[in-house]
Order: sequence, then C-alpha cells, then structure tokens
Amino acid sequence: MLKTLILFFTLWITFGYACQNNKYGTECSKSYGRCVNGEQCNPVNGTCPNGCAAGYYQPRCKKKCPPNLFERNCLQNCSENCYRKTCDRKTGACKRGCVAGWKPPLCNKECDDGTFGRNCSGLCGHCQYVAACHKETGECPPGCQPGYEGIYCKRKCETVYYGPDCDIVCNSSCRNRRCYSAREDCLQENRQYLHVEQEDCGNTTMFVAIGASVGILSAVIHVVALAIAYKR
Repeated sequence: MLKTLILFFTLWITFGYACQNNKYGTECSKSYGRCVNGEQCNPVNGTCPNGCAAGYYQPRCKKKCPPNLFERNCLQNCSENCYRKTCDRKTGACKRGCVAGWKPPLCNKECDDGTFGRNCSGLCGHCQYVAACHKETGECPPGCQPGYEGIYCKRKCETVYYGPDCDIVCNSSCRNRRCYSAREDCLQENRQYLHVEQEDCGNTTMFVAIGASVGILSAVIHVVALAIAYKR
C-alpha cells in the first residue's frame, strides 16, 4: 500500500498533474504557450496535443507567427496582395491595406466596378464602360463616355467639342461653335440666338414680300389709268 502511494505521488509530481496557470514540467516550473481553444498542454513536455491557437506555432505554441503567415499553427500565407505582404497573425487581414486593385481586409478580391487603386479608394471617371476602368490605375483603355476626355475620363470637353473623347467639333451653325459636350446640339443660349436670327430673317422676308406686292399693285393701277386715259 505504501509503495502504491509513493508511486502515485511520484507520477503526480513528475507529470505535472497538479500544475495550474499554464504551467508544466517538474514542480510546474515551466510555462506553455497558446493551445487551441484554451486547452491544457502535455504536462510533461508542454506541447499542445491539438495544435496552437491562431497566431502561434509549435512545438509549444509560444512563438508568434512570422509577419507573412497566420491562422492556427501559422499554416496559412498572407495574401500576395497585402501591402508589403504582412497580415494579422490571427485573422489574415492585411495590416497595411492592399496593393492597388484589391479590396480590404483580406485583399483576396478585386475592386468593385467603378473603383480602383490601393484599397479601392479611388473613384473611376466616365469610362466608356463602367467595368472598363483599370482596377489598378483608374485609366480607361477603351476611351470615354461622350462629353469627357483624358486617360481617366474625368475632364469635360471644351465647349467647342463634343462626343467620345471630345473628338468632334461643334456645328458651325452654333454661335461661337458652342455646343453640349455629350451631343451636337447647340447650347440653349445659342439656340435662342439662332431663333432670334431666324425671326429677324422671317420678318425681313415678310416686309420684302409686302413691299413687292405694293409695288406690283401700284404698277397695275398705273397701267390701267394710262389705258383709260388713252381711250379718251
């Protein structure tokens, strides 16, 4: 009976069955690391039987993952699109954001249509197609919507040009060739100007017609008067 008690006591001390507060080993003199789900480590060597908590790696789960690795036992690589390839050791979120063209926090998805640049923080211009905006640079390779020009399609056409990339000169009938940047129509002020001109022209034509009619009528009356006088 005494021998059994001595053996039990020896095992109890040797294997750390009484150790608490993250301790292990002989006389519970050593601390172990972060076991998954807060589990107890091996009481003899301090290893975690089911692996480490996120952000730590074996053998005793005391060391943190390198900057480019994360998750349990540091088995996952940070996204290649993380700025400077570093991420949170537990979640994999890119600490310094994403390189151009990729969305936070994991930087594993491209920017949504209409956005570009680092962390997709830039707003695309008036590209010919919304999806045509380059995810990294914001440039519009296919060209711009009518009324805009430049590699980013953010600059409006000058008032004498219109159409895609502002390549078309406004109609010469517009006053000072000023037209809407997206279409050929003259600016409203110019249309009014032309309307006035047309009214003036119409009035002039009317006056000319009236004058001509009066002249012809006078001539007819004069001829009739001469004929009557001649018969007498």
